[in-house]
Amino acid sequence: MKNSYRIALIISAIIVVVGMANCKKADKNTIDKTTVGAIRWDGWVGNKGTWQIGPIVERTMGPEKFHSRAPWFSTVISRDSILIDGTTQEIMDEEIAYAKDAGIDYWAYCWYPDGCGLELAKKLHQSSIHANDVNWCVILQGFEENVSNDYGKTLVADFARENYQKVLGGRPLVYMYGSDLTRAGLDKLRTMTTEKNLKTPYVVVMDWGADAAAEYCDKIGADAISSYAAVGKDNLPFAEIIPPQSKITWEAFALKKEVVPWICTGWNPTPRMESPNPWSQYYSVATNCQDASPEDIKAFLLSGMEWTNLNRNKAVANTIIMYAWNEHDEGYGAICPTLGIDGKPNRERLDAVKEALLSRATMK
Repeated sequence: MKNSYRIALIISAIIVVVGMANCKKADKNTIDKTTVGAIRWDGWVGNKGTWQIGPIVERTMGPEKFHSRAPWFSTVISRDSILIDGTTQEIMDEEIAYAKDAGIDYWAYCWYPDGCGLELAKKLHQSSIHANDVNWCVILQGFEENVSNDYGKTLVADFARENYQKVLGGRPLVYMYGSDLTRAGLDKLRTMTTEKNLKTPYVVVMDWGADAAAEYCDKIGADAISSYAAVGKDNLPFAEIIPPQSKITWEAFALKKEVVPWICTGWNPTPRMESPNPWSQYYSVATNCQDASPEDIKAFLLSGMEWTNLNRNKAVANTIIMYAWNEHDEGYGAICPTLGIDGKPNRERLDAVKEALLSRATMK
């Protein structure tokens, strides 16, 4: 009987240990899941805001041949005219539902000042009863003078929100693209953050080249480097140019600094090249590529997650940024559902992202 009792105790102990190990493994899988964010550029505001960006992008997207690229909430007025205004709570709530369903972890909002119009989507996100279904962070551009004013204080308060995207055990994620922030400005922002008993932000500099990104990263004391998007070449098929070239560039960036890989789902800014707008001088036919298929997008995102998992010594934050949620008239990197020919949202691109993200549970 004593031997039987002893054996029973040993077996029970083994079961407990195995169970604890499995729990730890499950926790690790949850913690180590590669998070995936998508850039938001929210110029789809109709006639709202002092900058009047809405009418400009309605003009770029006006020709019928571009209507299928427009966001799903657009209204076709005529063959060469379209109304695009996503500034209602109902539309934002639907966007959140789409992103949540697809498995998008966070949106990275291009930061803009109050009143210009491009800040409205971010505010609608925060006022939604579903706000916590999708996290968010910022992409700072011109912000140096704002660190010391109410915008800086608001940003630090935002860092404390439950749905502000954190990495590395609680560090608020901040991207910077074309930013004017100095080392003094970033140091002040870090101090303001830690004084609120928050962890220091994880700051990621975005630039098109590894050298420029690393140089600015060093200059201001940022943490990592990345890119906003990627360009094509001579209208080649998407799969032949952007994914393979991006992988080469990730490696180049990783030789310089910690890196956040980027998944650019298209570069064909033809709408901005064919109508008057403030940005047309930045684009060239020579850097266009053909539009990505849903299968192209899925395969590229899968390869990006695999690269991240294999290079965790450089992809330290274990996150990926996608171009983009709603860059409809620039690169057509939009994964947001678009205007279907049947009047219903076309979510083929988003479904491709969803299929890729469902595989995260099995990635090691």
